[in-house]
Amino acid sequence: RNLLSLADLGPADVSFLLGLAQRLQAAHAAGADQPLLRGRIVGVLGDGPVDPAFAAAVKELGASMAAVPATPVSADGTGRLERTAQWLGRLY
Repeated sequence: RNLLSLADLGPADVSFLLGLAQRLQAAHAAGADQPLLRGRIVGVLGDGPVDPAFAAAVKELGASMAAVPATPVSADGTGRLERTAQWLGRLY
């Protein structure tokens, strides 16, 4: 599932995510955490810098990160989302 905004989440989703975060923190504190995202690539689409805490979390979970600028892939700006998706699909 894609998450574009926290506003896209319902109360049950937020509750689930908070509970999951607490369980992951407890496992990390006990030294029993596992790299749940080993071998995965987390794509970050945006024009600004990636939050260092987010980048550290991605790394600790065993994933690598690809930061992709939100500028159009095509020179004329048409089909921006579709072309970006195709480009990323070819890479990953």
